[in-house]
Amino acid sequence: MRKEVILNTLGLRAGYGGKPVLQGLEIEVREGEIVAVIGRNGVGKSTLMKSLIGLVPATEGSIVYRGEAIEDLAAHKRARLGIGYVPQGRDVFPRLTVGENLLVGAAIKGKATEADRRRIFEIFPVLEERLNQRAGTMSGGQQQQLAIGRVLIADPALVLLDEPSEGIQPNIVQDIARNMVELNRATGVTIVLVEQNLDMIRAMAQRCYVMDKGRIVAALERNALDDVAEMRRHLAV
Repeated sequence: MRKEVILNTLGLRAGYGGKPVLQGLEIEVREGEIVAVIGRNGVGKSTLMKSLIGLVPATEGSIVYRGEAIEDLAAHKRARLGIGYVPQGRDVFPRLTVGENLLVGAAIKGKATEADRRRIFEIFPVLEERLNQRAGTMSGGQQQQLAIGRVLIADPALVLLDEPSEGIQPNIVQDIARNMVELNRATGVTIVLVEQNLDMIRAMAQRCYVMDKGRIVAALERNALDDVAEMRRHLAV
C-alpha cells in the first residue's frame, strides 16, 4: 500500500528581490521516503529548501504539508508542525556548547528529555563526547553532525537536508549517510536532501528529482541512480 503524501508543491515560484528562481516547481514526497533533489550549481536547489521551510517566501503556487497549505506560515510555525531544516553550511551556534545547541533544537517542542538526548547520542556518539565543547571549535564534520542532531532532537516527521556533505571528509559523509538511512528505517522519518555528492546520493536516496533553471526536468527511480555517467551529467557544473 502506498503511503500518504507528506509534502508536495504546486506551481511553486520563489526568488530574491523580485527576481524569480523557482519557476512553477512541483514535487511530491510520501511518508517515509528519502528523496534527493539534484542538479548543477545555481539551478535553485537551496532556494527550494529555504522556500519549503519559510526563509524565502513563495510568490506564487503552494506548499502543502500533510494536506494543509503552509506557504503563508512563518518558518518557526512550520518547524512546530514537524519540519526540520539543516541549512547549507551547518549554521551551528559557535559560542554555545554542543549541549546548549541541542537544547535550542529541542525548544521547538518544549524541552529535551534524557531519552531524547540518548537517542541523538546513539546516532552521533561524538556529540556526547564533545557535550561541553563550544560548537565553533569542532571540525566541519562534527558541526554537521551537531546541526543534524539539533534538528532530530525535536523528533521531526520531515527533515530537509541542504548539501550535508559540503566541506566534510569522506568518512564522515559515509557515517552521516549510513546513520540517516538507519534512522529512516527505524523511525520512518521522511528525508528530502539537496546534494551534489554522488556517493551520498546513491547511499541515501530512494529516488531523485533533477532540477534545472528552477524547474523539475526529470524524476529518477532508484535503479537509475546506478547509471554513474547519467548521474554525473545531471550533476555537472
